[in-house]
Amino acid sequence: MANKIIIGIVIGLVVGLVLGIAISAVIKLPAKSGTGTNNQVQVSGTVTPAYGDTVNTMYFQNLNGTFETSAPLVNGQYSVLLLGGQSYNVFDFQPRSTGTGDYNTFYVPLGVNTYTENIVPID
Repeated sequence: MANKIIIGIVIGLVVGLVLGIAISAVIKLPAKSGTGTNNQVQVSGTVTPAYGDTVNTMYFQNLNGTFETSAPLVNGQYSVLLLGGQSYNVFDFQPRSTGTGDYNTFYVPLGVNTYTENIVPID
């Protein structure tokens, strides 16, 4: 009698484990993305073009050159998803290195979802 109970418990545990693995493989929770995830910050603001340039796209590169992205310029305004806790060089052309951009460098703080930075040329 005791052997039947132990065998029943073992079979129940094995079946429960197999069902748990099968269900977890089928049910996938959606991955979080966007603002607030992994220190991502929605940064927006206005741009004063450098030296009277006609600018359509702004490029953002962190100071160590490991992250780069771009944003279209619409009516003198931009909006881009950047990583918080980092400083960025800003270019109005595709960066080829980690050199200084044509615009003032700015810092995106940690722990915020949105941040406003109006971009102006370096004097």
